Amino acid sequence: MQLTEVDQLKLIIAALTEMNQPADTLPNILKLLDSNSDKVVAYLIQRLKEMIESFFDSVYKEMEAAYVHKIFKNNTAIKKVKSYHEEFIKHIEQKEALNELNAWQNEHTLVRYYTELYQRKQNRVIGDAMNKGSSFLQHSNSVTLAKSGGWKMEGRDEITQLNNISSSSLFPRTYFIKPEYFNQSVTSKYLVNWAQIFKWEQIQL
Repeated sequence: MQLTEVDQLKLIIAALTEMNQPADTLPNILKLLDSNSDKVVAYLIQRLKEMIESFFDSVYKEMEAAYVHKIFKNNTAIKKVKSYHEEFIKHIEQKEALNELNAWQNEHTLVRYYTELYQRKQNRVIGDAMNKGSSFLQHSNSVTLAKSGGWKMEGRDEITQLNNISSSSLFPRTYFIKPEYFNQSVTSKYLVNWAQIFKWEQIQL
């Protein structure tokens, strides 16, 4: 490694401060698992274990893919992170087995009641719009779907092809169980003075 121990730690913290998906973050830092500094390796493994709590098995799967592509050689790190994932899942299953500790079991009735109220409100809003003769809804009622996967407006011969656009994102579990971690006030704590933490020498020209 050409970077100093301090610079390697700085790189890890900078890369993992934002809670991004493993595929977007880990390729930039996994090479540090082969660092000559035991502190750097131990710290990176600990941060990877923390990511397990948000992204589950996608963390060590990303590590395995990088290992296959020879980005790093430390196979022991994969075993440690994978072992932590297994223990973490076991802990979650034991916790969810107790209804008193299972948020979904405790709040299921409230969630279902909220959904029913929301659907009623949406139906009322749509009904009111229909009764008021919304121009947009009037046009919507006159749309004709074609067998070829298209649609056209009434009175027009032009057929428009239907499009299907979708996207997905792996949302960190920590957002739900520890939302305070992502408040602006907490995030600002990451914007630290590196010179003060590592006690860098001030160079006066």
